[in-house]
Amino acid sequence: MRMLLILTACLAVPGVTAADPRVDLNPDMPRADILAPGWDVWRVPDGRTATATFGGVKATLRAEGLTGAWWKPGLDYPARMASDGVTATSKLELAFAGLSAGPHTLATYHNALGDKTGEPLTVTVGGQSVAVTPSHRVKHDADAASAFVTFVAAADQDVVVTFTAAGTVTLNGFEIDRSDPVKRAAKPTPSDDDEHAPENPVLTWRAAKGAMAHRVFLGTDPATLQLRGESTDARFDTAGLRLDNRRPYFWRVDTVHPAGVIPGEVWRFRVRHLAFPEAEGYGRFAFGGRGGKVYEVTTLDDAGPGSLREAVEASGPRTVVFRVGGLIVLKSKLIVRHPYLTVAGQTAPGDGICLKNYTFGCSDTHDVIIRYVRIRVGDETGLTQDGSGARGSDHVIFDHCSISWSIDEGFSSREGRNLTVQRCLIAEALNIANHKKYEAGKGHSFAGSISGGVGSFHHNLLAHCTGRNWSLAGGLDRSGLKLAGQLDIRNNVVFNWQNRTTDGGVRELNFVGNFYLPGPATKTYTLLKPDPGDPERGMRAHMAGNVIDGKPSIEADNWSAYVGPADGQAKVRSADPVFEPFVKTHSAREALDSVLADVGANRPKQDAVDLRVLADVRKRGHTFTGSRGKLPGIIDTPTDAGGWPAYQSAVAPPDADHDGISDAWEKTHGLDPANPADAAAYRPDGYTHLEAYLNELARP
Repeated sequence: MRMLLILTACLAVPGVTAADPRVDLNPDMPRADILAPGWDVWRVPDGRTATATFGGVKATLRAEGLTGAWWKPGLDYPARMASDGVTATSKLELAFAGLSAGPHTLATYHNALGDKTGEPLTVTVGGQSVAVTPSHRVKHDADAASAFVTFVAAADQDVVVTFTAAGTVTLNGFEIDRSDPVKRAAKPTPSDDDEHAPENPVLTWRAAKGAMAHRVFLGTDPATLQLRGESTDARFDTAGLRLDNRRPYFWRVDTVHPAGVIPGEVWRFRVRHLAFPEAEGYGRFAFGGRGGKVYEVTTLDDAGPGSLREAVEASGPRTVVFRVGGLIVLKSKLIVRHPYLTVAGQTAPGDGICLKNYTFGCSDTHDVIIRYVRIRVGDETGLTQDGSGARGSDHVIFDHCSISWSIDEGFSSREGRNLTVQRCLIAEALNIANHKKYEAGKGHSFAGSISGGVGSFHHNLLAHCTGRNWSLAGGLDRSGLKLAGQLDIRNNVVFNWQNRTTDGGVRELNFVGNFYLPGPATKTYTLLKPDPGDPERGMRAHMAGNVIDGKPSIEADNWSAYVGPADGQAKVRSADPVFEPFVKTHSAREALDSVLADVGANRPKQDAVDLRVLADVRKRGHTFTGSRGKLPGIIDTPTDAGGWPAYQSAVAPPDADHDGISDAWEKTHGLDPANPADAAAYRPDGYTHLEAYLNELARP
């Protein structure tokens, strides 16, 4: 390998601009998972013609029987552009209006989506033709077949591109005035827009065929990237550049061919950093609101200025601090839909903060940190609701939260990715509580239906829930044939279930060091019960070190508490962990002590509900009985347990500049209590001053 490092080079080369359209063609349906990140979206309705404008260029599709198409299983891979598109029989036209006079380039992508491979097709523009054989159901956009043509646009004249084939014509996407996809670098690592890249990443890519060398450009401004080195290998080590987590980085690889240099695409990444020092598992690198706006919650009202809802429903990086403690009576669901949010419940004065009546959680978002919040939904609205969750969300961490009195699951994370739920207390899901999908009198006291890729659930307490402790809700991948999801469930404590512990299905499972403590309602003593048919759907599970108190035979052999036929167990069972947990692991008995000592929303203080639940666990008993189901410890309505405590507020510490940090802390740490900008300034440890303050409030 030949490498020349130019750490102080001033050579700056501009990259492709946003004015150069890059368009992903999609069927006309509202799914978000068909959209290719970084591409313009064109949802094309079925018919004979469709028109859209991109970067000032008007594009028109024309064909008899223009039809949207997709290959759903491809959406499980980085092939969002190539896994859908438009099709026509024999001929398709793509016309452009508004191109500047002069030379242009066009790259078009052709990946057959049906059961059969695609017919060779011809692309014609300006009297010139190129032939391309479509790829078939590729699993990466960079592997899709492409055609590349050059043409000259005349002033005020449309440019018409014709695609012809003996059979079906498939068009997945196109690029105007960018380099030839076949001749440029592809498949970068870190992947484009990766905001959780490892420290000192080694940049790698797929070299174009015939490449002689690679010129690596990198910097913090995509328009003026600096040449950092040239290599004959498709890799570049950034260790000498000392990249940090304070800003995003942009990079490009220009490929040296015998006939000249082909510029690459500009890619982006950011170096990861722990959400807070104690963060573990696969959600541990959630970015949260780091460096963003500070929202002060000054009212317990459901909405309006100074409300929690105002902050949660805002956009952009933001951190929520509380200047008031008490009970927030929600009037509708409170859902995090915009990324980069930190909710710091540990800042609430007095007894802390609690939410009632409606769900508080995340949906289809990313990079969220929620700490020290109580969510006690209850049954006053008459609606069936989860307590919390992170459905379809990525890089989210819930830490030291207390969730109770849900009518559906306490927590749900179907279709989630890179999640952590740690040191949370999920308890007393309401049993006979008029669940809308259940007939009258049927119970539904369920702790959680969880998934993730990977979802880490560790050092939590699940108490007084009849079932789904946990339910493995991996679902199926988009082929509909194999299970999806990966879960790491370790060092949790489960108390007083009735008839269900852990069941369901997920593609990969680590199930390690959990402590099951039977209570007065417990009737079933099992560890893992896959759904029927799961052994044929690719489930693999590693199970070790789990304990059901009072069942030494299960402690000696966890697989003796597996429910299912022996041949199914043989297909599911893995002697070794199926992936790395990234959690400091205790024995099950150590986990019992650790969890009971530190779980739930115990900052600024533990409330009466959690204290009662913890006391029940310690005495292996119950305080209340369900008024309808008559099960010990399994309540049916919050009134069975005395209802919501009276949460008292207190005077919040002075914060003259409203930057989320108390004046006293700023003075102690050499900051200016009159300068709000210093809260977002970074410290040598990679956290902002505001984060350091919040982290200190969270320590025992």
